[in-house]
Amino acid sequence: MIPDMVEASEVIYSDFEKDWEELVENQSSRFLGAMKNFENEIVRLLDIRVSPIVIKLALFYQWARLISWTHNLDNKQQEEWLLEIEKLMLPITKLMRDMTKTLSARKINDNTDSLTPKLTKKLEDFDPESDEGLSKDNIDKQFYIANQSFFKVVEHCFQTKLGEKTLSSVCLFFWFKCFSAFTDIAERDMLKIERHWGRVMESVSCLIER
Repeated sequence: MIPDMVEASEVIYSDFEKDWEELVENQSSRFLGAMKNFENEIVRLLDIRVSPIVIKLALFYQWARLISWTHNLDNKQQEEWLLEIEKLMLPITKLMRDMTKTLSARKINDNTDSLTPKLTKKLEDFDPESDEGLSKDNIDKQFYIANQSFFKVVEHCFQTKLGEKTLSSVCLFFWFKCFSAFTDIAERDMLKIERHWGRVMESVSCLIER
């Protein structure tokens, strides 16, 4: 692990549970704008046949990049961190899967809406078989397209003065949203993740520290 990354994660995610719940509850205009901008861009990418597999990889990259910026890593440290963070994808996936089984469903009922209804519907309608046989060259091209799109969304969110902590969490949120769509994770469990995202991010922080 890169020196001082434990300190960085503590700064990024301190009091995150409270922050996220307040953002969701109060529908902060900047937060809501970031959620809608990312949702709309992901839907657009799906419409032009960019693979959800590629989209989620690009979102994970954006999350890692934002964290490295927050801690002001130089280019060499950023490269090292991005290599390290790739190794965390499987443990983070397992962590979130496990949390779908343990998080409270108290606030979830048949009338609970997803925070991103347009994307939820789009992913439900997507045919995963259309991704079969993607060549490495095609994946590389799609990854470039997706990242260029997300660079623009991130820049726009920065212009609205949205903090890096919240913006990085939005990227990871959509990464898991795209991941879970093609697994056995039920929509009700995804709603639990959405409603307890602050707690999820605290757990991710602990995982990074290890």
